[in-house]
Amino acid sequence: MSNNKSKQTNVYHRYKDFEILYRNLTNTYQGLIISALPDKNYFKNDSEVIDHRKKHLTDWLKSLISNDKIRNDDFFNLFVE
Repeated sequence: MSNNKSKQTNVYHRYKDFEILYRNLTNTYQGLIISALPDKNYFKNDSEVIDHRKKHLTDWLKSLISNDKIRNDDFFNLFVE
């Protein structure tokens, strides 16, 4: 995923990486409402659940990109490189 609307890139992260990104952004932008990170289902790990999680995490990243402050944040940009 990229912050450039005309280009899409795949990024590969573990769920824990998304948790770190979320914590970093909520600590950095305390007055900004940042949507909650989609839940991780700890009890199921089949391909359907994983595909569902990927879609929700992609949507979550897209919602972050729509915010100018986050889109220009160095930590966020390292995450989506």
